[in-house]
Amino acid sequence: RLGERIVFSFLGYKTQTVEATASTSLQINLRQEARQLKEVVVKRNRYSNKNNPAVQLIRNVIDRKDDNQKMVASCSHVKKYEKTLFAINDITESVKKQKAFRKLDFLFANTDTTKLPGKEVLPFYINEKISDLFFTKSPKREKEIVDARQMVKIKWFDIDDEGLAEYMNYLYQDINIYDDNIFFLTNSSLGPLAKTAPNFYRYYIVDTLLVGQDECIKVFYAARNKNDLLYTGHLYVTTDGDYAIRKAEIGLDKRVNINWVRGVNLVQEFEKSSHRGWVLSESRLLIDFFLINQFVGILGERYQRFEEKTTDSLSASIDTIISGSYQEVSDSAYSRSPQYWETHRLTPLNRSEIATYSAMDSLQNVRVFKAIMRTGGI
Repeated sequence: RLGERIVFSFLGYKTQTVEATASTSLQINLRQEARQLKEVVVKRNRYSNKNNPAVQLIRNVIDRKDDNQKMVASCSHVKKYEKTLFAINDITESVKKQKAFRKLDFLFANTDTTKLPGKEVLPFYINEKISDLFFTKSPKREKEIVDARQMVKIKWFDIDDEGLAEYMNYLYQDINIYDDNIFFLTNSSLGPLAKTAPNFYRYYIVDTLLVGQDECIKVFYAARNKNDLLYTGHLYVTTDGDYAIRKAEIGLDKRVNINWVRGVNLVQEFEKSSHRGWVLSESRLLIDFFLINQFVGILGERYQRFEEKTTDSLSASIDTIISGSYQEVSDSAYSRSPQYWETHRLTPLNRSEIATYSAMDSLQNVRVFKAIMRTGGI
């Protein structure tokens, strides 16, 4: 409007103010303006536990970890969904264009780009299990009843399914972030929440954010001494006064040398129990293996999801349920319908995983499939 002032400014130029006129256009020429910036000195202070809010926060977590793991109920019932997956990684455009794969476009349409950022992976093995877990507090006992199980079987190769399962159980042993010593793959080291951990780890507060509906403080942790082969990652601590771990990311020091392993990533999430404390609700472990050479390899994944069930009427029958061997498999476990799986999976399969079941059944040419495996470095 007439009479109003318009301010023109741009970094490195002098600001100019003009009065609005009836003209439909204005030509403004800004003159350069040089400014001398003052010297800025960045100092890196030596890391110390004293007056360090991140260390005090972790000490609060350590002091409360027994309470946050404590279950008051005399018995408990948990529904568990577990998925073990293998996939060929490093699926490049050059691999897709090879002559042997010209008729296999349907396979490459099923690649997954979400598991390893920046890489395409092609699942070729999936093993799923749904089970009920029962625990008693005193005496300490546990029982697993397998309700459903299915897998993609590579029928053209002589694969020992039981042997593979045993190997996976050894490789993917359960990990408790609160333990003083954590055995991760073939590595056993002091955990970041051990009582003496602040003497060996350094901690930094990174951010405050939401994990689900819970406000958490994100803390980075790594070894204080570069010569110590400890764990590294992030801890997400609740701000509700429980000082509980809502989420944990655990990785190995890059100098830890494990045969056939290029990278490891474990993420665990916890939820507040209906009884007391915080319980593991989700665990996802990804291991990037290499075979033959270090450029092509296999991605291994073990995913677990847990859901607490009501235990109001469980006490009377728990002794009968939990008797016998540790694990039982129901008679109908291997014959569950697709509808059953869709209803009872605690976490649905993604598009690529769903397609893997049908894709493997479509591979009738064993020579072509073996060519894929050879190209994948197997």
